[in-house]
Amino acid sequence: MSKHRIQKLQEMMRADNISAAIIIQPRDLYYYTGTSQPCNLVVPHTGDPVLFVRRAEDFVRTETWIEDVQTGGSPKQLLKSLHEMGISSGVLGIEGDIVVANLYLKLRDAFSDYSLKDISPLVLTQRMIKEPGEIELVKGASHRFDLAHETILRTLRPGMSEVELGGRLAEVLFAHETEQVLFIRRWDDWLQPAGTIVSGENLYQISGHAMTVTGVGLSPAMPWGPSSRRFKKGDLVVVDNPLNYRGYHSDNTRTYVVGKASNRQKEVYGAVRELQDYALAQIRPGIWIDEVYRLVIRKVTELGYEEYFQGYGKQRGQYLGHGVGLELDELPVLSGRTHLKFEKNMVLAVECKFIIPDFGAVFLEDTVVIEENGCQILSSSERDLFEVG
Repeated sequence: MSKHRIQKLQEMMRADNISAAIIIQPRDLYYYTGTSQPCNLVVPHTGDPVLFVRRAEDFVRTETWIEDVQTGGSPKQLLKSLHEMGISSGVLGIEGDIVVANLYLKLRDAFSDYSLKDISPLVLTQRMIKEPGEIELVKGASHRFDLAHETILRTLRPGMSEVELGGRLAEVLFAHETEQVLFIRRWDDWLQPAGTIVSGENLYQISGHAMTVTGVGLSPAMPWGPSSRRFKKGDLVVVDNPLNYRGYHSDNTRTYVVGKASNRQKEVYGAVRELQDYALAQIRPGIWIDEVYRLVIRKVTELGYEEYFQGYGKQRGQYLGHGVGLELDELPVLSGRTHLKFEKNMVLAVECKFIIPDFGAVFLEDTVVIEENGCQILSSSERDLFEVG
C-alpha cells in the first residue's frame, strides 16, 4: 500500500542528512504503514523499515504491507533495531511537534549516541500532495457535507437550538458512515463531530484557539461550538461542518438566514461570495501562496471589509485557508508567510469570512483539489445565502 511513501520519505531524509526516523503518531503511521494501531515504525535512510507492535498485533499483521513486524517497541528494542541496521549514531528523526516532554526525555536518554531532530516538517510536506485514492476519500467526506447541508435546509426552524440542529446532523452523518472524530494535530485543539453551529450574537463572539466563527459552546468546559441558543427570525446562522470519512477530512461552511434575508445581509454575503470566487480563481499550480494571499487582501480592501476579514480588532486571523487530509488542519497554511507554490493534487480548505460586531458573520468555505489549470470544488452544494425556516 505505502511502500513508495516510505521510499519518498527516505529520499527526503537522505537530503536532510537524517540517518533514521521513528514514527509513532497514529495518522503518520497510517499514512506509511496502513495501520493506525499502537505501533512504533523505524525507518532507516535506506533499506526496509521495521514495525514494532505495542498492541493489537493480529490487526496490524492483517492491515500493514510491512514485512518485518515485531512485538514490542521499547526504546531498548528500537535501539537494537537501529544497530542491526548498521546505524549506531547520527541524526535520528522524531515527530517533534507531537512528542510529549516525558517521552522526549526518555528518547534523549535512550538514544544518547544520536542527535534528535524534528522530522514532522518532512512528513507533513510529503502529505501535502495527495494521491488519487486520498482525493476520492476527501470527495466522499465532501459528499457527506452535501447531506448535512440538505438536512439543514429541511430542518432548521425558529425555536430550534444550535445543539438540536447538531443532533439532527449527527444522526444523518452517523447513518452515512461518517467517523465521529476529527483528527487535529494540535494538542489543545478539538471540535465536536457535527462541527461549529453558530447563530445571532454568538457569531461575533470569538472563543478558543482560532480566529474564526467559533460559537460559545455549552459551558466553559467546552467554550466553542454549538450552544443552547435558539434560532430567531432574522438570525444569520453559520454551519462550519468538517467531516471525517474513512480517515480523510473535508472542511466546508455555509451561511443561512432564518426567514427572509435583509438587504444588509444579502449585501455582506454577496461581498464574501465575490471574495471567495476571486480567491479560488487565483489558485493553480505554480502560483505562490503568499502572493495569492496578498491579492486577496487587496480585494478585501476594494470591497471595503478590511476591518472584518477573518475576525475584527485584535481577534483577526491572517490566513485564507489550509490543507486537509488525514488531519483537519494540514500544510500548507494559506497565508502571507507561506512562500511556497501551489501544486497539483494539493487538497485545500479555502475560507473567507467577515465577522462584524452587532451584525453577525457570513462565512463561505470550500474544500478543493488543485488540478492542471485551477481548482475543483469537491462539494456539490450551492454557495448561496440560504433562507430557511
